[in-house]
Amino acid sequence: MMSPELANSLNFLEQMVRLRNKLPPYHIPSMEEAREIIKSLGIAFPAEESKWQNNSEILLRKFLNALKKFENCIN
Repeated sequence: MMSPELANSLNFLEQMVRLRNKLPPYHIPSMEEAREIIKSLGIAFPAEESKWQNNSEILLRKFLNALKKFENCIN
């Protein structure tokens, strides 16, 4: 059964894949679309050099949280 928590987790994971698909070097870049996805993920763009670590930590926390919610919903 789809709960709001599961839907949010799946949406976040889908956005991460969409972002990956919009960035070089292995995909056809679309910085306009990437910028929109990045904003929806709640990270800074463009990021100053000192902000990259913070962006990475935010994404890692959100990613792990999404996986935990997904795991809790299927168990």
